[in-house]
Amino acid sequence: MNEFEEVEEEIEEQLDEVVVIDKKMTRKFVVILFAGLLTLLILIFDSHRDFNLLLTSRFMQVMFVLSFSVVFFFKFVKMKNHKLLKEIVDTASIIQVFLLLFSIVNFQFISISTVEGSSMEPSFYQDDNILISHIDETYERFDVVVIKMDEKVYYIKRIIGLPGDYIEINDNQLYVNGFMQDQDFLLDETGQMINYTVCDVFGETSCSFEVPVGEYFVLGDNRENSEDSRVFGNVTYRQIEGKVIYQFQSILE
Repeated sequence: MNEFEEVEEEIEEQLDEVVVIDKKMTRKFVVILFAGLLTLLILIFDSHRDFNLLLTSRFMQVMFVLSFSVVFFFKFVKMKNHKLLKEIVDTASIIQVFLLLFSIVNFQFISISTVEGSSMEPSFYQDDNILISHIDETYERFDVVVIKMDEKVYYIKRIIGLPGDYIEINDNQLYVNGFMQDQDFLLDETGQMINYTVCDVFGETSCSFEVPVGEYFVLGDNRENSEDSRVFGNVTYRQIEGKVIYQFQSILE
């Protein structure tokens, strides 16, 4: 093989390598485009989109746009440095797929949120992180749920009254359908009651509430410092975003 043939063979090998790289890049472009469009579609129909911490943060919104724009930029701009192109496209595809998977989980299964305020102390404190399940939409008495009160306004409360229940509060005791309820979640570590159940902020000690079909009566555990069904009335089934299934401290603390 002469020198000319060797050069020709080397050029052919390089061209073959470029073709392989181009095919791989095309597949990555398709992944980025498909994942990005599907993520946007999920966000449009996701009633839990406010809990999608990744796509509601400014940083991740910027990352989403940048990785999505890779398709349009590198598809029409020739780059000689295929190694750099590969690294950029690989990173963009990983970001898009991760955002898609996170959005699917938030849409159908579990959301992450952070507690604000003191209305659920001592069960939940300010800045506690919680997991909210959207899988099981059957709610039982004493379940802790997240309720949507207004646009981007959410409360965390405990279900006390189920549809059809009759709620009474007498002398700091809670009665449901005539039966006094044990509320261990209002006790401190020594077993002493630390949150007394009053009727309202004025300290009334006797009152009653009816829970219509399709509605729930909710209270905060911090009974003397909670805005709940004693103030805004019962909540509907559609207002309940999900059930709190786990609480944890931030890994950044």
